[in-house]
Amino acid sequence: MMHTLPYVLSSRVRIARNLRHCRFPHVASRQERQVVLDQVHDAVVTHPRLRQADLVPIDALHPLDRRVLEEEGLISHRFASQGEQRLAILLNTHKVSLLVNEEDHLRIQAFQPGLELKRAWKAARTIENCLQETLDFAYSQQYGYLTTCPTNAGSGIRASAMLFVPGLIVSKQILPLMTHCLSAGYTVRGTSGEGSRSQGYFLQISNQRPAEPRIHTLLDDLEQTCQMLVNRERQARRALLASNGTTALRQQILRAKQQLLTLPQIDLETGTKLLALCRLGVSWGLPFRSTSKRRWSGTTQQRDFARIDALMLRIQPAHIMQYHRRHHQRTHGSESSLSLENDATLRARLIRSVMKA
Repeated sequence: MMHTLPYVLSSRVRIARNLRHCRFPHVASRQERQVVLDQVHDAVVTHPRLRQADLVPIDALHPLDRRVLEEEGLISHRFASQGEQRLAILLNTHKVSLLVNEEDHLRIQAFQPGLELKRAWKAARTIENCLQETLDFAYSQQYGYLTTCPTNAGSGIRASAMLFVPGLIVSKQILPLMTHCLSAGYTVRGTSGEGSRSQGYFLQISNQRPAEPRIHTLLDDLEQTCQMLVNRERQARRALLASNGTTALRQQILRAKQQLLTLPQIDLETGTKLLALCRLGVSWGLPFRSTSKRRWSGTTQQRDFARIDALMLRIQPAHIMQYHRRHHQRTHGSESSLSLENDATLRARLIRSVMKA
């Protein structure tokens, strides 16, 4: 994993499944959706490997908490904003999530840091096997696993990786590579998935062939494509260093770090861009935290990547509001008379607290 962390933020594998003899969620009645929810719920709470899961009834959840889960990628925007009889099931310290009554009856998704598609697949597959002991999934000899959207039928599997490619974007090499990926049958998106644009030099690449029956072929092909992009990104970074000079790029990254420590207000776009520059700096051996006195090592670098990646999530709008509420509760004992500090001020304060910790 370590050798890909400078270039790959995370890998995700999602499995779509539906219960046999139950109508798809978009045409099911309220009662039918409840039947599906109850069956999945019972399968989880009675299985010895799953009973420690966190069960989150989305219908009853505060809108802010839904948005937090959405920003974390644990639930989709559709799941957060519409539907009934919805349940999110979180496992393995939230590295695996199950969504009940989303577009399909059940969506199992697993996440891993770095380029670890097969490890993510193994985690998702393990959960599916546990559920399959008591649930009967809809399957056709002709079409494979049946899904609400016909293009997802077959294996019902989507795999994706979130790449960090500042070298390719700055050097303007990314567009022909995106065209190549699209022509090879992949989807290329921004940081928030479908319809989003790239922020902080991140791009998501995912397969478009869930009908592919050979799972390892699907994963191998995507991994090879990601590895090709990683190699090109590595070359682009070397070229940037050669053309701009190590000192100039180092100064740019140090300025970004200084801005994060001193700016009184930081909007989301600015924060994401500055943190991305710091992430690039970590890949070149520059520590992230201002108080870091540890001898530089691979472990230090890995911790800094994890710290920056977590901070990029924590500066998102819903996370900032959640941070504000929790901070207010700790200092005032309740949410009453919640102060009206704006997001940019809170974001700057949060970033400083992490960098100075």
